[in-house]
Amino acid sequence: MFIEHPFGVASCRLSALAAPLDQQDVVATVALHDRPALEEAIKAFFDAHGGVGQPIPAFVPHTFRPYRRSE
Repeated sequence: MFIEHPFGVASCRLSALAAPLDQQDVVATVALHDRPALEEAIKAFFDAHGGVGQPIPAFVPHTFRPYRRSE
C-alpha cells in the first residue's frame, strides 16, 4: 500500500503501486487532511484483499568481526 501526495495538490492517492500512472491503479483518493477517510480507505483495501498479514520480523545482521592475528 502506497500513499502518494502530489506536490501542490490537497489530496492523497492510495495505490498498490509506488507511482501509479493510470487512474485504474488508484484505490482511493481522499482529502489531504481527512485522516478518518484515509483510515477507512486503507481498512477497505485490506478487507477487500483478505486482511492484514503477519508482520515480517526485522532482519538483524551479524556484527562484523574481522579476523585478528595473534602475533
